[in-house]
Amino acid sequence: PYLSHSTTYTFRVSATNAAGTGTASDAASVATATTAGAPTGLAATQGIGQVALAWTAPASDGGSALTDYTVEYSSDSGTTWSTYADDTSTTASTLVPYLSHSTTYTFRVSAVNVAGTGTASATASVATATTAGAPTGLTGTKGFAEVALSWTAPSSNGGAAITDYLVEYSSD
Repeated sequence: PYLSHSTTYTFRVSATNAAGTGTASDAASVATATTAGAPTGLAATQGIGQVALAWTAPASDGGSALTDYTVEYSSDSGTTWSTYADDTSTTASTLVPYLSHSTTYTFRVSAVNVAGTGTASATASVATATTAGAPTGLTGTKGFAEVALSWTAPSSNGGAAITDYLVEYSSD
């Protein structure tokens, strides 16, 4: 039969032969597996439309080997949660892709074993990369049918390396 998880059962055994059932053994109590403890040390690293997460496995697996981790995220400071549908894995890290730019996300992770999903970790929050700040100190030097421009890079790259500059001009 299937037993309930997180429950202590007491067992005894009797031998049976053609003459009947013999005396029962001494009783033994055994608890079935419970859900795992909470993962610890959750860290989130900013990316462009994605966040890298890493954590430490829980101190207790609940008496049954971990089979997966459930990763949840929220863009409203934990009021509502979405589950990141990744592949089943017991690796204590993942990359959550397809996130909005310039958005702060809160994450939590729970360990899963045969008894179910355990307690969620403490949360970690990080903002995905945003656009770079404005360049400063723009100056121009006139030339024959051309202008040489110079500027100072913005103080904030928005969390991602600056790869190019867009120069616009107008004659009106």
